[in-house]
Order: sequence, then structure tokens, then C-alpha cells
Amino acid sequence: MSVMNTLPAGLLRPAILVAALAVALPVLAQSGGAAPGTSPDAASPGQPSTGTLGAPASSDPYGSSPGQSADTSASGSGGQQRGDWWMPGQGRTSIGLNVGRSNFHMPCVPGFACDRRDVYAAISARNMANDMFGGELALVHMGNIERGGGNTSAYGLNLSVVGKTPVMSGLGAFAKLGGVWGETRVGGNSAFVTTGKDRGFGLSLGAGLTWDFTPNLAAVLEWDRYVFHFVGTGRDAVHTTSLGLQWKY
Repeated sequence: MSVMNTLPAGLLRPAILVAALAVALPVLAQSGGAAPGTSPDAASPGQPSTGTLGAPASSDPYGSSPGQSADTSASGSGGQQRGDWWMPGQGRTSIGLNVGRSNFHMPCVPGFACDRRDVYAAISARNMANDMFGGELALVHMGNIERGGGNTSAYGLNLSVVGKTPVMSGLGAFAKLGGVWGETRVGGNSAFVTTGKDRGFGLSLGAGLTWDFTPNLAAVLEWDRYVFHFVGTGRDAVHTTSLGLQWKY
């Protein structure tokens, strides 16, 4: 069953938000850093560079050596290109797409067909504060399952803290912990199943492996667990296993 065909109208705004992040992050990454080889104090062609008070750059009022002056200038330029930790870019920002299988941990209803597995899909935007820790915002859809003479679905917006560690060259492991704001729909024979919609916050966690086969592209193997609120059964978990791609910039 196609996930896009079951995407509810209530999920359009989060989908637009994640898509907007996917478009805006590369733009911010390009505008946030200084152009290579440029500096705010760089003089225009044909004009001698000047110091802070208009003196030639070669004159040093504090008596520092030319080598020290060059090192300070290079250090300042590098710091400006790096930017703040929350700025996208520097190879620590990624946009990902995962597709896999979901497994709803809900009880079946006797006398009715029950298939608790369906297609899982997620679109994510991740930014790492450093090589080890960062955050991720993801739009997740668990799919539709057949239960109690009708369909049950779950979807939501997930925010997680991400931790990463290298395993070997090109191979890394990661773990995630956060929360999902989810909405669920339960349909079926009302004589045997409590039907309706529910929403709320639930715990989410996950772990996986990444393989960097190019500097900007990585393959992902991931397992996740989301807790949703369902009418009639309360809190139930949905487990997912997926493969994905991450584009890093």
C-alpha cells in the first residue's frame, strides 16, 4: 500500500516544514561561511592593505613578528569560515530518506484478518554540533495495517538527540533518543474495535550503522522504536527497520 496515498491532510504542514528545511539548509550553508580566499579586511586590487588605524599592514604597532601576524590572520579566516556550531554545512549537516518495514505491537481482534506490518518511510534533517553529538528532525509514517475489519495507521514528527561514533574507516554507528508527536487512526468493526483518532507525545529511540561510500553520500541501516497513542488500546509501540541514504554537506 502506498504511503503517499495514505498521507493525511493533518500531516501536510509538518511535511512542508521538513521540505522547507531540506531546501533552506543548503542555502544557509553557502551563505553562512566566507568565500574561500577572502577576508573582510582584504584590500581591493591596486590599493595597499591597511591596518586598523589606516597604517600599512606591514607596520606592526605591537611589535609582533611577520610570522605571528600571518598566523593570526589565517586563524581568524579559518574561524570565520567554520561559523557557529548550529550553522549548517561543514559536512555535519545531512538530509536523509529511509524506507523499510514497520511492525505494530497491537493485539489482533479474534475473528478478523490481522496484518500488523506495512511500509515505513521517513524524511529527516540532521545537524551535528560536533563529530559526536547533534540533533535530528524527521517526518515519519508507519503505514496502514489491517486489523479488526479496518485499517490502523500512525504518523508523526520526531525530534531526537543523536550520538555517533566511528567503528572503522568509512563505517560508523549511531544512537538516537527523543520524542515523537504522533497522530493515529483506528478503523474497523465498531462492535469489536474502538475506532477513532488519537494524538500525543511518545518516546522514540533508535540505533544504526552508516557507511560513507563518498564524502557526501552515506548508506544507512537503522532500527527505531516509536510509542504512539491509539484509541482503545492506549500506548503501543511501533518498531521499524529501514535502509536509507543521507546526503551530507
